[in-house]
Amino acid sequence: MEKLKKMLTKSIATLILLLSFATHVFSAPSLDCEIVAEIFVLKEMISEISILRKDTEKLIWANQNRKLCSGDRVTVPNRRFSSQIAIHYYTDKPKVIILKQGQHYQVEFLSAACGTWCTVQHDLERLVQKLTSPIREYVSPGIGGGREGEDDNPLPIDDITMPLDAGNSLEEPFYLFAQPGAIPLFWEHGQPPYQLEVKNEITGKIVIVQKGLKNKTLSLKLPNTNPEQVYRLKISSARSEPDQKKSEPYQKKLVFAVPPFPLNPNDKWTTFVKLLMNENLSEGSKNWRLEIWRQLALMPESPEKNNFNARLRRDLIDFELD
Repeated sequence: MEKLKKMLTKSIATLILLLSFATHVFSAPSLDCEIVAEIFVLKEMISEISILRKDTEKLIWANQNRKLCSGDRVTVPNRRFSSQIAIHYYTDKPKVIILKQGQHYQVEFLSAACGTWCTVQHDLERLVQKLTSPIREYVSPGIGGGREGEDDNPLPIDDITMPLDAGNSLEEPFYLFAQPGAIPLFWEHGQPPYQLEVKNEITGKIVIVQKGLKNKTLSLKLPNTNPEQVYRLKISSARSEPDQKKSEPYQKKLVFAVPPFPLNPNDKWTTFVKLLMNENLSEGSKNWRLEIWRQLALMPESPEKNNFNARLRRDLIDFELD
């Protein structure tokens, strides 16, 4: 069941990404009527919110469908609840209706609903809000405090790892924008001193060697960042004990490429979400996390930046919308 859930989430993320790359407005998907709004910001009691579809007189429950059509009658149960029940219309200018317990509401007709394009924009906004929000704290009974997705008893690891690779194979490269600038590297585990080496994969020439590194961070500047330039990064660790076998070096390709879609310099959060979604494409998926990390380093400090950084560093990225 968990595997199926992840597959569905991945498919939804891919759909949002592909539609968001489009340059024109799409028609709304068919539910036997025109979709004009959606039940939104709903945390509890979703199974008790009912929708009566006007044309078919069919009763639908909100946990099965949140999309609303013109003429739908939404009913909120006459029970106390703490969550905000809101209906967001798919309009260029935000239009939101707040419902209270025991209320009924009939969805209005929109003369110019923006259809699927608005649903994609709404979903992107919700994903940005999720990924820039704090990681949820939790307390496990009998264990103590912690954070979502964190192992309370992590096993020691000798081999160097880089969280931004999201657990992918060492042969799956990091993609970076074809533009100059420092690349802030960081890694975990292993034992200092470290040695870092960068080889030009096209010429076979080693272009950078750094020895005796005591820290697990380095600002990397490469001589050629033109499109299709490929380097191989190699980070080696010292022996942890004299009689222990030396750990395997960490190796990863760095590929410089043209961004996969036009960039909006005024909306970097949406750009980051789209780049992360690029990992979910069935064909041509790419890991842009190191480039996102580089872009984040240039942004002013803010809670949103810190939250996004934390999710990247700990690989707590998912596209499931609440």
